[in-house]
Amino acid sequence: MYDGDEGLIFKGTKRAIKIGRSISFDVLKRKIHDILQLYSNQVILSITSRFVVSEKYIALHIYDDEDVEIMISVVDQQNDSGIINVC
Repeated sequence: MYDGDEGLIFKGTKRAIKIGRSISFDVLKRKIHDILQLYSNQVILSITSRFVVSEKYIALHIYDDEDVEIMISVVDQQNDSGIINVC
């Protein structure tokens, strides 16, 4: 993850997962952990989502259930496709 001309840029493997609107932070971390095929001793320390604001991507750091709700709400307002970018 780094700042580029378009704002926040994600670098690395891109994978898709389907999540429900009522997903909890812990379940989201578990799904990401599983899709990345991490070992049981590997831990997801942080989740960052990005959104377009004034034609640039900005970060939204996800720390708890409320942040997950905000992330989904922002996508509902900005994006018809329902795609959420997380790193």
